[in-house]
Amino acid sequence: MTHLQLHNQLKDAFSLGPPEIPLFDDLTLRNYDFVSNGTKFSGPPPGAPPPDLTERLPQGCDPTDLFLTPDAEIRQNASFRHFVVGPRGAQKASQAIILLHGLNERHWDKYLPMAVHLARALGKSVLLFPTAFHMNRSPALWTDPKAMRAVSQWRKSRHPDVLESSLSNAAISLRLQADPSRFFWSGLQTHDDITALVKTIRQGLHPAFAADATVDFFTYSIGCFIGEILFMADEPGLFADSRLALFCGGPIFSRMRATSKFIIDSKADDSLSAFLLQDLADLPRLGQKDPPLAQALTETAAGRAFLSMITPESHGHHRDSRLRALAGRVMAVGLAKDTVVPPNEIVATLQEGPFGRSKPGIEVTVADPPYPYRHEDPFPALAKHEAPVDSAFNGIMAQVCRFLA
Repeated sequence: MTHLQLHNQLKDAFSLGPPEIPLFDDLTLRNYDFVSNGTKFSGPPPGAPPPDLTERLPQGCDPTDLFLTPDAEIRQNASFRHFVVGPRGAQKASQAIILLHGLNERHWDKYLPMAVHLARALGKSVLLFPTAFHMNRSPALWTDPKAMRAVSQWRKSRHPDVLESSLSNAAISLRLQADPSRFFWSGLQTHDDITALVKTIRQGLHPAFAADATVDFFTYSIGCFIGEILFMADEPGLFADSRLALFCGGPIFSRMRATSKFIIDSKADDSLSAFLLQDLADLPRLGQKDPPLAQALTETAAGRAFLSMITPESHGHHRDSRLRALAGRVMAVGLAKDTVVPPNEIVATLQEGPFGRSKPGIEVTVADPPYPYRHEDPFPALAKHEAPVDSAFNGIMAQVCRFLA
């Protein structure tokens, strides 16, 4: 079965309904409840919807979740389901791969073929975990096409010079421009959620996995960033025997470009970059302005790892020593024409080391499939490119499988 056939067969199979959904004769998709310990973000929501936006919204549209509900009270982010692709009839699996997705993702469609390939090739169960405020952890309004088109149009009227504003990125762009510290807080919540998830497995309390199950990771885009933080901040040794495969990700933040119709618009990117590259560069001043944020950044292992992955200069020795210790347990695959995560920046961070100060020596390879692709869609499900896409998909996934075997 080609990648296109796999994609088309799976795209309608995903559901938040039954606890177990048959995918094929050999695999099922199961879903399990998860309750997060909650976000530590204490900032206010953007505030009351501006009248000129309210007029644009579809009739009957309630903008509460986007404007008035504090992040800590968004129930979809606090209690949700995560998903496991594994053998039919299996009880508790002895091997797990946790799959982490990219920024501003709302649907699992493009990841299910990857999960099925990993599950079949390795005989492992693949756990698809949504990051905070993404996928099924966000209110329905944020993916309502009519409402988000109205928000995008409003942003364009407010910011005539905005680039790449779209209905796809309207919600996250509005939220990150209003308070870019959400990028850190949602990442920290995701870090804590995954740590709690793996502890649940280790305690024998997860219904899908044995207590002694191996736990590895396959990550994509910003999911790679989260995976790196998890491994770099692993002071309890929870991931000491785990492996991490990175796809289209891995560099320090300042070497990535997030402005895209499918990720965030330019105004949100400007605010996020100013926060990460300017505000975080002056921690004493930040401590006066936002003590909880400064404390989380400097007094937690995850916060320190996060700081070290922002610019080449920031906590470089900490970053390089942590990455060097991960050589052999981390590998990365980049795409030659990726403009969001340029492959030379993956090499610079993981293999050569920024500024040439030290060489982490992590394995990095670069693929260049012979069809039009982009970061957000590495394997386009188009009939006219079916053969080369299938070849590239199988080749890249085979490389990942060899590493995770």
